[in-house]
Amino acid sequence: MAARDITSRKKAEKELIRHRDHLQELVDAATADLNFKARELKRALEKEQELNELQRRFVAMASHELRTPLAIIDSSAQRLKRRLDNNELTAENVDKRVGKIRGAVQRMIRLIESTMSVARMDEGKLEVNFGPCNVAEVLKAACSSQQEISENHIISCELLDLPETIPADRRALEQVLANLLSNAVKYAAHAPVIDVTAFSAVSDVIISVQDYGIGIDADDLNRIGERFFRAKTSAGIEGTGIGLNLVKTLVEMHDGTLKVESERDKGSKFIIRIPITRQLRQEPTEKGQARLF
Repeated sequence: MAARDITSRKKAEKELIRHRDHLQELVDAATADLNFKARELKRALEKEQELNELQRRFVAMASHELRTPLAIIDSSAQRLKRRLDNNELTAENVDKRVGKIRGAVQRMIRLIESTMSVARMDEGKLEVNFGPCNVAEVLKAACSSQQEISENHIISCELLDLPETIPADRRALEQVLANLLSNAVKYAAHAPVIDVTAFSAVSDVIISVQDYGIGIDADDLNRIGERFFRAKTSAGIEGTGIGLNLVKTLVEMHDGTLKVESERDKGSKFIIRIPITRQLRQEPTEKGQARLF
């Protein structure tokens, strides 16, 4: 009897130990899972805080960016009125002030369009609608438009052996080029020449926008195109950090690439590569929806 009791007690002890070990394993697994989730939550909160700070800075910069062209428009309008009241108005005065007003308006339009596009991107509603697009026409129009409002710069446009059309969204390409050209002018205030070139190479159209301004530090190059990111060399120059992010996204939605070559004080060269042909397809992209008609 005593031997059976001892055997039963040992079995019970072993069973209890087995249950204890199993429970410990469950506790360890649950603890590890909770620790993992806590770390993930901490990272998510830090990311949200970082995003909130970036958005706060963006709102502040965007507000400033909008106020600046409005101030230019108001100042130019007041000068025109004063000269008119004093009978001092000349064709040269009108042309100069109207040029400043047009430049300020274009600046506001670019900011508003970029902001709206980024909002659509975040909602997954940014679309590119593909159709036959004459790249040469788009480039000539973009360079001409920027030249009209950038009287202190000389924008050259060299087009070589381009196909008659490529499958692309004309409005999206116009937005890409407007951002690249306005950036080239803005970051090369004391270097008046902007070189735009485009040519076809095998299966792609390659477009480059080259300025000879302040350039970008080597350690910032890999971050060009990130949302809200601005290079160190842009300190003191107005901007929001969304233009190049939008450019990169729109180019990638065309199955293309954006590349940057730059050195501090030697200028920057932005190169976009877009396929000349593409297969008929309709599929969602990471940031929005691409359609081919």
